[in-house]
Amino acid sequence: MATDDRLQTNLMRVKRRYPASKPMTPSQLKVMEEVREASSVVPGHYYLPESDEEEYDTDIEPDEGEKPEYENLGVNVYLKTCRKLKQLPIRHVCEALMERTSIEVRNRGLTAYGTLSITNALLVNVTVTRLCLDGNALPSKALKYISWLLTENVAISSLSLDENRFDSEGIMELCNTIKVSTTLTKLSLAGNNLENVDASYVASMLLYNAVLQDLNLSYNNISDEGAAYLAEAIAANDYLKSIDLSWNKIRPSGIVHIAKAVKENVMLKSLNLAMNGIARDGCEALSAMLLNNDSLMFLNISNSRIKDLDASLLVPALLKNDSLRSLNMSYNTINSSTLVTLLQAIRRNEGRALNFLDMSGILIFRSVQFFAQQIKGSRSVFKFNHGDIVTYNGTMAEEEQQLIKQCNPLELLRWYLNLKRLSFDPFISSTGHLRKEELQTLLKRIGLTLTPSQLDQLYLTGEGTTAETIDIKAIIV
Repeated sequence: MATDDRLQTNLMRVKRRYPASKPMTPSQLKVMEEVREASSVVPGHYYLPESDEEEYDTDIEPDEGEKPEYENLGVNVYLKTCRKLKQLPIRHVCEALMERTSIEVRNRGLTAYGTLSITNALLVNVTVTRLCLDGNALPSKALKYISWLLTENVAISSLSLDENRFDSEGIMELCNTIKVSTTLTKLSLAGNNLENVDASYVASMLLYNAVLQDLNLSYNNISDEGAAYLAEAIAANDYLKSIDLSWNKIRPSGIVHIAKAVKENVMLKSLNLAMNGIARDGCEALSAMLLNNDSLMFLNISNSRIKDLDASLLVPALLKNDSLRSLNMSYNTINSSTLVTLLQAIRRNEGRALNFLDMSGILIFRSVQFFAQQIKGSRSVFKFNHGDIVTYNGTMAEEEQQLIKQCNPLELLRWYLNLKRLSFDPFISSTGHLRKEELQTLLKRIGLTLTPSQLDQLYLTGEGTTAETIDIKAIIV
């Protein structure tokens, strides 16, 4: 297609989208004129420029006399636009336009005109579906070109703009464009110092958009006010499946808004609230959310100022919820006793849906592993991550003694022998029969302490009487 034909095609698209009865805004007219000016440099023939004219990558030039088949992929448009706007072409952008479905330009100091060169090429490319421009400190002017691209391109389904420096006007324009997008399913705006007013623009976008499924707003400055805006949109949106609000400034009141919204949402599968301030009120709201929501599968509340009493509020939800698959509570201030309470609730849950509990960074007593192992007995896929195991010399810590008292002695003994890879064979006679005092001495030698009542349970017979000896080999099989 010749340059004039392509330009006329683009202008026809604009006229269809903005008829005379509804004129374009001055901002839209300005962007259209810049695109028109950049597009006009593409010649009628599609030979790539000679390497001695500009600083182009010679590896992407054709052999002399060969006519490349790049026009439908946007490579010529990209190279000629770069030349017109005095931008140095990026080799892997050309390669991506020719061979890939994704363009990634990370941490390259990309300018607004460098962005225009890429977006202009994507106006004629239909193979690239993902555009990533992370870490370029792009100004908001670049968002105007990206917004224009989303208006015209029907292939881009994933857009990542992390760690740039957009102002509120640019965010508003981008969100207004995405409101009516029919193709974009994934958007990431992490690390852009978004404020509450920007969150309001995103919320407005979510109220209108009907295709976006994955939204990342992590590492921003959204506080409780912004969380309230987003909560209203989440409650009304039936398409969003994942939202990441980690590493913001949301405190308990904001978490309550989000939790109430998710409680009403029937589509959301993943919610990340890590590194916010959840505390007691937040945990109470999240528990109510999980009791009433049967669609959420992944919840991350790590590093969120959750203490023992706060975490215990989640027990009713863990007993009844049958949709949650993964719960991340790592790097909170939770002791082993509370962990055991949570594990016991998970074990008693009849739905047996939860298969991953992440408590990384939290110190535990070794006996906590026993309770996790009990869950694995009924669901082999269950995984329990935790921090270091507390070790001590001499007397066992009081807290762990209390935990051991809650254990079934026979199951505890089997688990401990398997954990330590121990066998009683070197210590007992061929018959394997031991009196209670002998067993107590033997357990002390291998480092396991049972309470007197637990020892009594091991010697109970089926008739309810106490046996003098037990066959230890038989019962631990």
